[in-house]
Amino acid sequence: MVDPAFERSRSRAASPGRIRDLAVELFQRALDAPRRAESLFAKQARQARSLQSRDRRYLFEGLYQMIRYEARLREHLNTTDLLALWLGWLVHDGLDPALARTSFEDAKPGHTVPEFEAAQALMTRTSLPVYAGVHPSIADRLHAHYGEEVWDWVDASNRRAPVSLRANLKKTHTAALVDALNSEGIETRPGRWCPESLHVIGRHNLMGSRCFRDGLFEVQDEGSVLLSKLIPDRGEGLDLCAGAGGKTLARAAETRGSILATDIRSGALNELQKRATRAGVQVKTRLLPPDGTWPADLEERRFDWILVDTPCSGLGVLRRHPAHRWIVDPETLSDLIHTQDSLLDRAAAQISPGGMLIYGTCSSLPIENEARITAFLERHPDWEVRPAPVPEPCRSGPYLHCEPHIHDTDGFFGATLHRSRG
Repeated sequence: MVDPAFERSRSRAASPGRIRDLAVELFQRALDAPRRAESLFAKQARQARSLQSRDRRYLFEGLYQMIRYEARLREHLNTTDLLALWLGWLVHDGLDPALARTSFEDAKPGHTVPEFEAAQALMTRTSLPVYAGVHPSIADRLHAHYGEEVWDWVDASNRRAPVSLRANLKKTHTAALVDALNSEGIETRPGRWCPESLHVIGRHNLMGSRCFRDGLFEVQDEGSVLLSKLIPDRGEGLDLCAGAGGKTLARAAETRGSILATDIRSGALNELQKRATRAGVQVKTRLLPPDGTWPADLEERRFDWILVDTPCSGLGVLRRHPAHRWIVDPETLSDLIHTQDSLLDRAAAQISPGGMLIYGTCSSLPIENEARITAFLERHPDWEVRPAPVPEPCRSGPYLHCEPHIHDTDGFFGATLHRSRG
């Protein structure tokens, strides 16, 4: 049974007014700056307090769906008009096509009116680039990798991701966290692959919970937690592209060594420090020059392990970051591959004999994953791949491989490389 309040939000979203105007405006801004789409939506969601909470939620969930299905909407409706695409999405979501037609005609008299009924067939498979909303060359790579399974990968990548938590083993254990969350009315179910992972049932203000303030958990996908398990639990380590440090924080809760986290983004490192303080773990941070030069004092240091959680296409995390599909094209992919190889070589030069290099991406493209490891081993014959210490269903050969359509995680790749002592 459809919630009448939900239907009213959908009807208001089609009518002249704040919801419809914001939808068109924000979608245009997202198209103009896809790398900032999510931060833009988050900022505007906080500012759109004049809207009822249900209407506000409907607006921003609709915008994310618009990103996921933008290419299909354009093809089915045969238009690039953003108002038409918004109304088309609403039709797909259950709006009467006649209401969409009236809304469009009133807003744009004299313009060609799309056949809004066509939006009801958005889930019909068309060409892969349109169905997935990616550049044709990227679609070719995906199809070459997955074969006919690629359609399942697209469907899974377009579904809403579960809200997953990682119990902070520095302060609690999973069963105790379940009880603490239950006491705040937050119900969870166990993760599938990691004993410290939980999936949240329903909607909750997690950041406002006492458990979060006390540092008992972090929001983290199970695939990301699995990648963190490739990091050794001892020795002197470096997280080379730390960002906000989710994987480093996961390992810091169990490690008996020291960790230095570096990045070129000061905001990300500041967030990492806040999270580390809340979690009660020790992580040192170091801001690197934005031009990628390596400071002289770090040049002389050697580490027992280095994590290279490299910049990548992000095609494995489309469930959470759908605008990534707009960013990746052949030129961007070529630049990313160059960066990945450079970071691997940089890390290899900083690792002590007998040390470990952990390479990870949130990409679904072999050219960013296995191909980079193969190329690295050709350049560095004194290194070898060791099996990733993760559950067997999450491995492909020696590598960590998580897939949204198989494991119900984000897409992650991970490799553990060991340097000989000779």
